[in-house]
Amino acid sequence: MQANLTTKFRTRPWHANDTEMNHLAKAGLVTREKLSRKLERQFISRNNQYNPMQAYGAANPKNIKKMTQDVVEWELMGASDRPLVVVKDKTPADVRKGIGKSLFEITLDTNWWKVGDVIAPANKKYLLRVQVAPYKDGKGYTYGVVFLEDDQSLYLPNDYLTVGSRFAKLYSTYGEGSDSAGSVHFAMPFSLRTQTSVIKKEYKITGDAHLKGVLEIALMDETGKVHDSKWINYADAEFKAQFAREKEMLMWYGRESNTTMDTTGRPVRTGAGIEQLMESGHLHYYNKLTSKLIQEYLMDIFYNRVGFNSRHVMAYTGEYGALALHAALDNDANKFLTMDTSIINDAAGSEFNANAKEFGRQFVRYRGPNGIIFDIAYNPCYDDTSKQWLLDPVTGKPAESQKFTFFDLSDKSGAGNLYLLEGHKKSGYVSGLTTPYGVNTGEMMSNSEDAYTMVEYEECGVQIVDVSRCGQMRLSVSA
Repeated sequence: MQANLTTKFRTRPWHANDTEMNHLAKAGLVTREKLSRKLERQFISRNNQYNPMQAYGAANPKNIKKMTQDVVEWELMGASDRPLVVVKDKTPADVRKGIGKSLFEITLDTNWWKVGDVIAPANKKYLLRVQVAPYKDGKGYTYGVVFLEDDQSLYLPNDYLTVGSRFAKLYSTYGEGSDSAGSVHFAMPFSLRTQTSVIKKEYKITGDAHLKGVLEIALMDETGKVHDSKWINYADAEFKAQFAREKEMLMWYGRESNTTMDTTGRPVRTGAGIEQLMESGHLHYYNKLTSKLIQEYLMDIFYNRVGFNSRHVMAYTGEYGALALHAALDNDANKFLTMDTSIINDAAGSEFNANAKEFGRQFVRYRGPNGIIFDIAYNPCYDDTSKQWLLDPVTGKPAESQKFTFFDLSDKSGAGNLYLLEGHKKSGYVSGLTTPYGVNTGEMMSNSEDAYTMVEYEECGVQIVDVSRCGQMRLSVSA
């Protein structure tokens, strides 16, 4: 006989910002009978189990800067040496400049070099000695130069004097008895600034919802923790969890703003989050992740700037970013491994076979040439499908999940490069006839409502001292 099975679904009406008896009743959470079970969430959301930036701050007090003002400024030293840039060719009709060791002029962007300095374009075959001190010439400075070479037939092709071409100083040289000496360049600091944001949240509990023990089913929050049968315990936990998630989103996705006005007529000040700060770093869009891509990307950051022993970075990514890294490294590893027996083990407890086996591994760290090491850390914000709906057409999952955000966590002096900014923290209750501790019995009230409101306020932000040591690899997907 065939059984006719019917599955019944009852929708749970949503509500926000305040809880009343009606909300609980409509959701079926008010009952006369105590049920000996708990109400579990159908899916325990992994993306909110922790908040990576707040975890980073909690791991070490040195990662947090206490703020007394809402703006922080710091100085970063510029490079003490750089190439100078051609701003114009004074004699474009002369296609054999310098032939016969004749003096000719080049116009560069800065007055840095002195008589005796030896300079060269990209091809170091063309060594030029500054013979005449530079003078101001429009938007640049014009130097008189001559070839430091005995070959009388040598001349400088005009390709090296197109606007934007570069020359570098190699050294300085002088004859016997000279009273001149080579130039010295000093790095000058430049100022950077960022600011904190204000994040605020509130939630109202009515007196009946708080006092009458209306909730007869234990609730499980998104971390899997079960709360008892008072709505306040669950609401308080949910409130704090959502506040922490919103704070995390602010630190990752905040945009600097000072001109958006609040209803009070005052500006809503927000600081730049990590994503906006990374726009000034090293950005690269990719279609398929490979170890060669990772190597070339990191070498662009490290080359001639970071020592071999200081090339260890952390990359925050989502679940599918971790899978993409594994696939890239696994593909390379298979070229060298014929059989790795360490990845074949006994699978104890299988009901299918007493001699069952398991097979598998996952690559989570890349060790590249020239001292490159990068580890990955999980960023749940990239996997939050309630906020990330730009999808990768291949996986059907958020493209953000395959983003890699690289932090070099220490600067050249060994000090921190990534800080969480922490200003004032405030929280409290606005109480009427009902308080968090029960019925108001003659104490001062803030209003006449039979309810109280929880309010949380915090000033927070992110500082990356030198963003040129950080960057992102983003999956190329059209918005």
